[in-house]
Amino acid sequence: MRQLGGLQSLELFAFDQMVRSQQDQGTDPRLLIVAITETDIQNQKQWPLSDRVIAQTLAKLQQYQPRLIGLDLFRDVPNKPGQAELAQQLQQSNVLAVHYLGNTKAEKVAAPVGLPPDRIGFNDLVLDPDGKVRRNLMFTNINNTVATSISAQLALTYLTRGCLPQSSQPTCQPVPSKLTKKKELQLGTVVLSRLKADSGGYQTIDDRGYQLLLNYRSADRVANQVSLQQVLDGQLDPAWVKDKIVLIGTTAPSIKDVFYTPYSSAALGNRQMPGVMVHAQMVSQILSAVLDNRPLPWFWSERKEVAWIWAWALLGGLLAWRLRHPLMLGLA
Repeated sequence: MRQLGGLQSLELFAFDQMVRSQQDQGTDPRLLIVAITETDIQNQKQWPLSDRVIAQTLAKLQQYQPRLIGLDLFRDVPNKPGQAELAQQLQQSNVLAVHYLGNTKAEKVAAPVGLPPDRIGFNDLVLDPDGKVRRNLMFTNINNTVATSISAQLALTYLTRGCLPQSSQPTCQPVPSKLTKKKELQLGTVVLSRLKADSGGYQTIDDRGYQLLLNYRSADRVANQVSLQQVLDGQLDPAWVKDKIVLIGTTAPSIKDVFYTPYSSAALGNRQMPGVMVHAQMVSQILSAVLDNRPLPWFWSERKEVAWIWAWALLGGLLAWRLRHPLMLGLA
């Protein structure tokens, strides 16, 4: 039953309970989320937001010297006015943008024109059969070209490049990266073990690409958060922005960029997490593992699991053979 996936849903249910029962890690001090709320959209009276509004947002944030800015909004076509202003802001070396891989060519959404590959990341999320996000897809292969997720691009840039020119943080040192003999990514001393089709409670998942089991940080406060209007009005605590990774994305329910997570089963009210917050969880997972020594989820190899199951099966068989009395057998 287990090898054929018959117990996978039960094991994932148990995993979700463990996620919800672990201690809330609180906000990651290295991150800030600029949330485009329903009120922001009503104030601007349009969606998608114009290029000028996005450009103004980026310009305002740059005044506070963020380390990196991840724009989790599609900008493949102009949204006038402000096309030239946005193009100018996107030339800043610390700004990264997204594209969408999709499942078919018709679903693909391109990245903004003119950005180099190391400042582009896909924002596709991998869903389990029950529709929940439990995996962090960092890399995938598209036409023999490696594509990197926006969360991995932000985390790796933060870690491996050290301080960018506009940063004044003296303690920021580059973290060396390499591939182990098993072709797994190692950052410093931390190895990011990739998921296989039969890892842990999984038995039937698509394990293509480089996937991690997502280690959630918090149910609702993964990072400090401000609204778009607060940024435009300059109502920001400079300490929340300086040398931080800033993610810009929508949390408005009408846009429907929301996903079920292990927290959804026990949540009250809105049971889905906005996509920008899921990406923040993924960035925080990598940074926390490397910089804070936060343990990553781990699992036995298939050989150890098979040995464990057979050992208990043999013990149960031995008890049933030696103990014939129902009471003694039940106690054993």
